Amino acid sequence: MKLKSIKKSKKLFLSGLVVSIPFIASSCATSVSNIGVGVYNLFAHNNDLSDYIDDYPSAALKWISQRTLSLRFLLKDNATQNNVYIFGTAWIFAKDTNAANDYTYYLATNIHVINKLNQLNNNSDRYKIANDQIQKLDSYTFQNLSFSYLSDNQVASTIRDENNNLRYLWENNNQATDSYIKLTTTDENNNEIDYKPEIVYTATLDNLVNNSQNVFVNPYSKNQIANPAIDFAIIKVDFSNVLDKKPNYANAIDTKLFLLNYNNSPTYFSKDNMLDYSNSFYIGGFPEDYTNWKPNQSVTWLGLTNIKLSNENEYNGIEYEENSKYTAFEDPTSIMPEVGAIEYVENVGNTQYDWFKNVANQVIIPGASIGGGASGSMLVAQDANNNFKVVGIYWGAYYFTANSGITYNYAVADLLNSPQYFINTSQDAINLNYQYPAYNVVEEASQKLNIQVPVV
Repeated sequence: MKLKSIKKSKKLFLSGLVVSIPFIASSCATSVSNIGVGVYNLFAHNNDLSDYIDDYPSAALKWISQRTLSLRFLLKDNATQNNVYIFGTAWIFAKDTNAANDYTYYLATNIHVINKLNQLNNNSDRYKIANDQIQKLDSYTFQNLSFSYLSDNQVASTIRDENNNLRYLWENNNQATDSYIKLTTTDENNNEIDYKPEIVYTATLDNLVNNSQNVFVNPYSKNQIANPAIDFAIIKVDFSNVLDKKPNYANAIDTKLFLLNYNNSPTYFSKDNMLDYSNSFYIGGFPEDYTNWKPNQSVTWLGLTNIKLSNENEYNGIEYEENSKYTAFEDPTSIMPEVGAIEYVENVGNTQYDWFKNVANQVIIPGASIGGGASGSMLVAQDANNNFKVVGIYWGAYYFTANSGITYNYAVADLLNSPQYFINTSQDAINLNYQYPAYNVVEEASQKLNIQVPVV
């Protein structure tokens, strides 16, 4: 196992240039938190999303698009009884070769995306902090799940029309129609009914910390984190009832042909637990904001190309400062979240965990936030041999607001495979010396599902 030693000045703070500024962690979920942190790489603040946009066809983005889907959850607001659509991105992790049919697949996404399938609404009232006020969380009932995907033969960062405007997937001869395919199955009477996928893996306590030596410690309180997680989950989906369905836009292929793309070229994962900074990196997904019901649903593709990373881009999810406004994770059953919380209900032993602490080793990419709905997108590396391999999963963005009032954003991806390493530094007279345990959620998920995934 590789072991590295990291000084925090190379991960978050610039040596000799540390100021206190508001910090916001956000994702497709509604958890938003403010804490004080240091300035991260001021030289990178000039980065803009356009720096990663390339309208030329990209083999890497095509590879990503051939296994990536936009998910649309239809929920009912229990208070108003109104329909609400919430979006996320998922991608084919592997095929279920043990299934009764040939069209069952494992899809990977964030925990905070698939928590729409979780039994969140069967619990007591839950709360969040927004604008320094305690607010009750909305309560929803899951109704159905639909999906869409890209069919273009040539895939660039964006899909544009003849006027260079973003072209939405639902546009078909200028007629705005629903581009999503609703997942269905059949009951015992052969009636078509809505289909609810099964959550088969979450990178939470049971899977992530499977022995007493693999523990995560809060560097400020020195206490072991009771409910660690990587924001990564897998659902099992049976597509056999919708194989002939296709998104309602021009030149779309049907679901069976889309799945055939994966069969011909499976998803590969990196075998290494440390990033090779000489690689080029890519992100591709389907941004769409949290949206109230409307007759026609739009979705668009956005891919980021030729992202260059270094050890300056690495960050650690457990390095959040605690804030007294938030309940500490020493009480994991609390109805109040702490900074960086992942909302998910899971029974571990005799304890019900309502909030999980994201402890992932992460990379942050200046100016690269691609918007709600893209949560769950894959972070892909392209090596010197032109191999494409998944190294992480995008879950949202960090926003830093400087004393000048200017806000900068950083895309954030949880790495799926991380080595053991040490962090030794001090902050505000607090010595931060702790060992960060290794984890490999791809290996753990594969073992739990009894499948093999290709690595390179």
